[in-house]
Amino acid sequence: MGGTANLFADQAGFFTPDMVSTLAEMVEDLSVALDRITATEALERANKVVESSPVVLRRCSAAPGWPLEYISSNVVRWGLTARELISEECLFMNLIHPDDRQRVTTEVAEHLDHRQPRYRQEYRVVTGTGEAIWIDDYTRVEYGPQGRALSLEGVLTDITPRKQAEQREASRSHVLALLAQGAQLPIILETLARGVELECPEMRCSIMLLDERQQTLVMGAAPNLPTFYCRAIEGTPVSEEVGSCGHAAATGKVVISEDIQADPRWAGAQAVAQEAGLAACWSAPILSSGGRVLGTFAIYHEHIHSPSQADIQLIQDKANLAAIAIERTRDAEALRESAERWQFALEGAGDGVWDWDLDTNEVDYSSRVMDILEMSDEDILQRHEQWIA
Repeated sequence: MGGTANLFADQAGFFTPDMVSTLAEMVEDLSVALDRITATEALERANKVVESSPVVLRRCSAAPGWPLEYISSNVVRWGLTARELISEECLFMNLIHPDDRQRVTTEVAEHLDHRQPRYRQEYRVVTGTGEAIWIDDYTRVEYGPQGRALSLEGVLTDITPRKQAEQREASRSHVLALLAQGAQLPIILETLARGVELECPEMRCSIMLLDERQQTLVMGAAPNLPTFYCRAIEGTPVSEEVGSCGHAAATGKVVISEDIQADPRWAGAQAVAQEAGLAACWSAPILSSGGRVLGTFAIYHEHIHSPSQADIQLIQDKANLAAIAIERTRDAEALRESAERWQFALEGAGDGVWDWDLDTNEVDYSSRVMDILEMSDEDILQRHEQWIA
């Protein structure tokens, strides 16, 4: 072996105390280094999982306003950056939609008062583009020795599609309930428009109806469009050359004006649209069950905007629901008018009319029957069986 030592030789005194100590330190340093590498790799893997997941992680101080201490970088999908949010010491409260802040604050306070280790909430967040999205927030609370909340660690999931579907179904059910109750058409149409605006706060709606001559459109409902704008478009001609709604009513097809100011069909109304803060308009024809145009359902945006396939489906679904409301309401009105005409004709003819329901054995009498028989309502009810006999 020459001058080379055999580390595995059983020579007394080869592993001196100093050497053993040095080896032990080397092993400990190597263990710590391996632990650090393992922890770093685990963190990197965790970050990759978070980046590719639909959830955003955040950690806040439990101080008022909930100052952000950490938020995962995939918050960029909301049009925000983690670096700016953390470096600017952003309050998480400021990200929550103004209409939801009081409710969220109250709910969190109740959870903390009851020392809840975990809680769940649903609320809206305003993205960097100004859009409102719905969030499911599942939060774990860290408490100090005295029971005081120290921090809030949450998993935030975008549930906007689910909330929109829930709101869409609730709006549809409300409209159908109004129809069943015999509500007036303007009330039903306004409820329908407001339902869309609740589901998609960045949208403004109008529902226009074809007039009796089938030549112009008159306003049926526009709950959040400026009054002066509604007056300006009242009586829009049914023409392919006039606006989105005029074109939709003339062709029976969906019309998209991504930029009103650049659309020649809007030449006569560009100024008033700009004054109203409206930059885009999508309009769908409201078609009867027989395919006849009844009116238009339009959606407006404050910025130049192109619809997604989901947006197109939304306005078509709402136009179909509006068609149901218009047809059923008009059918009911026509039935009432017909009944009133028959009632007037019968009374004018001087005939008494009675109706006997064989299933329930109930009989209805017109007032003229009472006159002919010289009987009161009470008399004829008491002698009901005799009358049937």
